[in-house]
Formats: sequence, structure tokens, C-alpha cells
Amino acid sequence: VLSRSLRFSLSNRLKYHSIELQSPVNAIRRRELSAKLNSENDVTIYNSLSKEIERLPESNKAIAWYTCGPTTYAPAHLGHARTYVCIDIMRRVLEAHVSKPPLFTMNITDIDDKIMKAAEDTGESPLDLARRYEREFWEDMDSLNCLRPHVVARVTERVESDIVPYIETLIDKGMAYDTEDGIYFNVKNFSEKMGHFSKYGKLSPHATSEHTVENEGCDANLKRDQRDFVLWKKQKSTESVCWEAPWGKGRPGWHIECSAIIESIQQQFEDTHYFSVHAGGVDLKFPHHTNEIAQAEAYRGGEWINHWVHTGHLHIDGLKMSKSLKNFISIRDFMGKYDMSSSTESPGTYTATTSQLPDLYSSLPARYRR
Repeated sequence: VLSRSLRFSLSNRLKYHSIELQSPVNAIRRRELSAKLNSENDVTIYNSLSKEIERLPESNKAIAWYTCGPTTYAPAHLGHARTYVCIDIMRRVLEAHVSKPPLFTMNITDIDDKIMKAAEDTGESPLDLARRYEREFWEDMDSLNCLRPHVVARVTERVESDIVPYIETLIDKGMAYDTEDGIYFNVKNFSEKMGHFSKYGKLSPHATSEHTVENEGCDANLKRDQRDFVLWKKQKSTESVCWEAPWGKGRPGWHIECSAIIESIQQQFEDTHYFSVHAGGVDLKFPHHTNEIAQAEAYRGGEWINHWVHTGHLHIDGLKMSKSLKNFISIRDFMGKYDMSSSTESPGTYTATTSQLPDLYSSLPARYRR
């Protein structure tokens, strides 16, 4: 499941010294980068925000790393496997080369439109369905030998304690507004008030320049700007799952959960760790991660996480493998029935009739395996 896009550059004393993700760089650039490394503990990784290979941010605290977890409404597929195996290998290398133990965290999106639709189709409650697929997800990760996060944050367990207060702060700062069907983030106000140091869409400027946005099941006519996105969805008459909030019963939008959860975990570990890295699949750059950055910078009044790691798509028959396209092969079906080759190109390509999947972990030095 790893393509040529994930590489490890060699040093004289450590076989794996720095991590490089996404676009390969030429040999001259790699030599220039290697010449800058002067410490065994230096770890460099491609930053999707700056589009440069950079050292991880330095701090007197240990690194905290946040990975966007799954939305648990269907089985995890090989696209998920690609992302989480890539990140797992990066984690092993990082843990082996830094002096202070990093903190790895992940969310579980266990309530959203897709979960509620899937539950309606199966006759289960949304929360029961989400828990069932979450259990399967962790079993799949175990079968892939992926290390589990130190902290797992379910959205449903963070609504009242973290998400509602976070939205309240955004409203108080003039960064969000109330409508008939929900609370929306105000992109124009963000741009006007924070433009001296930040810009909406800086992670994915091409996508945002085209105003390609999702309505997320809400009424686009209620938005003040088409770039605005929902923070809170007010309860519909057909929906059974909801939480109390000052502006009315409902549930969180998709993007708000990660910003609020990271802020809460950061407060919990503020004496020992600092969130330096945010990771996920490349399909999350826009709108999800783009909107996360805007929310968090509006909330904090300053810059947020500045190192972003994105893994590539896995393609099947020329199309991105995804649950929404219904062209996915689940991890457990693959592990039981199929072979797989690792492509030499990026993004990865799946072929069910090719050679046996190599044991990626066995190729790592023993210090990275456990």
C-alpha cells in the first residue's frame, strides 16, 4: 500500500533518518537536505502547507500528532489502509528518533449524515451502527499491525464538553452566525479580521479559489457567502440523535469536531506536549482541513498547527477508491481473499491479480518494529 511517494532518506549512522511524503524530489535536492541535518534526532517530513520538506517544529515540549480518523458508517477499505499504514510507519520512525515520547491522537466521527442514513437503511440506531463499524475498524488496524493511538476521541463524547463551547466562542468573536437550519462559520469576517497573518484556503488555494464547497445537507441559500460552512446542524423532525445547545437542539457539523477536540486535548496535555503535526488523506485537504484551520485560527486569534501531512489516494480501475463511490474493497475482504502489489507510482493502484503484498514492516530495522 506504499507507493514511491513515501521514502526514507539515508544518513551515515541511521538507516532511516528523515521522512519524505508526496512529490519526489531530485537527487540534488535530497543531498542538499541531508547536508543540513546535523543531529541524530532531526526528523524531516514533507509539509503540505508550505510545500517544502521541513524539520518538525521545535519546542521544549514533546510532539503531539493528530490524525483524522474514520467516519464509521461502513467497513474500512484499502484506501484507509494506505493512509493508516503510511502514518504508522512515520510514527515508528518518529518515536525512534526523538528524545521525548510523542503523543498520537485520533478522532472517531461517530455521528454525521452518512451514519444516520446507513442506520436508517439497516434499522439500527445511529450510535449502535457507529460502534459496530468502529469495532471492525480497530480489528482491521490490528490485522495491519498499526499501532493504536494514545488518545481516541469520539465525537459523540465531546459534543457538550468541547464542541458546543468552541462554537460559542466563535459566535462571540463574530466568526459565526445563526440561521434557520444551523450555525455557520463566517469566512468573510475571518478574512477581514485575520487577514494580516492568515488567509482562508491557504492549505488548498486552487480548490478554494473555485468556491468548490459542500452544502453538507444544509440550505445553501441561508449562507451569507458560499464559502461559509456549517458548524451546527439544527435537529430535523426525522432525526432522533441530538444534543442541547444555546441556539437549539442539533448535532455538530463535520469540520468543527477536529478543531474542538484538538483544543481540548491540547489543554489536557499542555504541560508536556504541543500539537505540531496534523495528518490525514489528501482528499481531506479541502474542504475539511482547510475549514479546520480557519476555525482554529479564528478561535485562537493566531496561527494553529503549521505542519500538515497528507497521504495519496488509492485508485482502483482508474478511480479513487472510496465508500461514497462504492468501488471499495474492504480491508478484511482483502486480507482474506486478495493479493496486492505496491505501485511504483503515486497515487497507488490496486490490482487484485498481481503479486503477493510484501511484508512492509519486515523491511524496517528492528528498532521500528513491535
